[in-house]
Amino acid sequence: MNELLDAARKSNSNSDPSDDSEDRYEKLKKEEAGTDDEDLAKKRYEEIKEEAKKEYIEREKKRREKEQEEASKDEEDDPGFVTY
Repeated sequence: MNELLDAARKSNSNSDPSDDSEDRYEKLKKEEAGTDDEDLAKKRYEEIKEEAKKEYIEREKKRREKEQEEASKDEEDDPGFVTY
């Protein structure tokens, strides 16, 4: 029985404090809830990245539409090959 207690004490003294089951449980719950304190900067970065991506797509879409519109105007203005 004493050997069991000694082994338990040694394993607790050698273990990493972040390896505590209560800490792991709290960390897991935060991750599941999406409120992990350490990842707030990472989450904000991802949000900004997605917003920038959407803006870029919109700008490119508008640019392409403008180019197509200008190309169609040029075609309408050009009477083609005309001989007199």
